[in-house]
Amino acid sequence: MTPLSLAAAYAIDIVVGDPPSLPHPVRGIGWLIQTFENWTRHLLPSHERVAGTLTVLGTLAVTALVVGGTCALADRLAPRAGIALSILWMASGFATRSLSDHARRVAQDLARGDLPAARKSVGCIVGRDTGDLDTGDISRAAIESVAESTVDGILSPLFFALVGGPVGLWVFKATSTCDSMIGHKDARYLRFGTFGARLDDVLNYIPARLSCLLFPVAAWIAGADARNAWRVALRDHGKHASPNAGIPEAAMAGSLNIRLGGPATYDGTRSDNPVFGAEFRGPTPSDVTRAIHLLWIVSLLALLASVAILHTLRFI
Repeated sequence: MTPLSLAAAYAIDIVVGDPPSLPHPVRGIGWLIQTFENWTRHLLPSHERVAGTLTVLGTLAVTALVVGGTCALADRLAPRAGIALSILWMASGFATRSLSDHARRVAQDLARGDLPAARKSVGCIVGRDTGDLDTGDISRAAIESVAESTVDGILSPLFFALVGGPVGLWVFKATSTCDSMIGHKDARYLRFGTFGARLDDVLNYIPARLSCLLFPVAAWIAGADARNAWRVALRDHGKHASPNAGIPEAAMAGSLNIRLGGPATYDGTRSDNPVFGAEFRGPTPSDVTRAIHLLWIVSLLALLASVAILHTLRFI
């Protein structure tokens, strides 16, 4: 992979995003997960952890074969076709434009004072119940989603594209999809989804910690609070049950001097989530827009760093 290929893939995502009229590869991965789950549960009804592990490994293997195989076939037909397909695969794995658009829709709904529309919009990017959220709660939910998705939707895909090209990127995306679909701590997936959830934690480990470096720089560029971005991230990130999710959320809280986390309801059950930046005020609709600005800056910084690394490696 060349620096130009990575930059081109990023540019396509920025311009095109994820057109709703086109099927996204993640849908295919979701179908794979469901298919493997049905097979493995049928074959190993008394061994949920083994069945879940095989489901994840099977999904990753098929994903790698499809992405790698199509790129190799296109390259054999014509080298430029192989390059073009690799770029398209990577572009479809980045989520900067999609995440920004979803969060901006929430901000626009809130700016109009349309709470029902804002609840519906924020429900597209969070897993919590949104029916009774007020303006502050909607703002908080959107900002928390932007912060956490900065890692698993942008930094991690860039990191694994850098490490393994389109195959590496999509193996990560398949892992992330497994975590989303079967990594729940409910009766059905508590044991079955363990491997997928832990693998997702491992793969996001380095990118999440890179966010601790990138958010303060982005905050400085945006005129936000770079010092608190670093301070709150170091102080509060360990409060989260996830080894990774607390880092970008705490960094976002410090950057904007707002309080994130706290109570949320999932499927009718209240969860007292940890609080990041407890000394700050609650978020407002304008903070959603500020969070989107930070998202873009972090994303561009990560791209520039990745391109610089690829360029340097060409001379080693």
